[in-house]
Amino acid sequence: MRVLMGLAVPLLAMGGAALAQGPGGPAAPPAAGAEKKPLTISADRLEVDRRNNIARYLGNVVATDREKCVTIIADEMEFTFDSKMEEVQKAVALGQVRISAQDRKSVSDRAEYYPKEDRAVLTGRPKVWQQDDLLVGSKITLLLKEDRSIVESDGKQRVQAVFRARGDQGQAKRPATPAGACD
Repeated sequence: MRVLMGLAVPLLAMGGAALAQGPGGPAAPPAAGAEKKPLTISADRLEVDRRNNIARYLGNVVATDREKCVTIIADEMEFTFDSKMEEVQKAVALGQVRISAQDRKSVSDRAEYYPKEDRAVLTGRPKVWQQDDLLVGSKITLLLKEDRSIVESDGKQRVQAVFRARGDQGQAKRPATPAGACD
């Protein structure tokens, strides 16, 4: 479905160079002399556990990758690294998760990204918007390498999709775009 393609790009950016690969393959390196825009993460608190290869940001977390025009806002985010603390194995955003990337937006209670698999999993009342299209399920899995998505129901509420004609004047209710996402 077109509403899902590319949503996981926000989470690709969250590990810096180790995650700078999108659905089309490795990102091109910056041109000689061009300054790469920084990945910025701010929070009320940061805990780093090198023994267990974990970095955890707590309280009002805002992660912005201006290179990819991506912002993730959550109550907390945790990164699990390889043994050298250089490559992200898994990234998890928890609590009031909002992701904004170009014209794609999502809200959920939890978002997980597995960079080696190019797989993102949104749970906890996830909703995904792309332009005026809306998708809702109890679990939304994005499989980027396969250009495939899986939307699941919990058995209580069915999967819902709303696709609006581009000339339609109605607007699906979307979360506000975080300020400064693409400065």
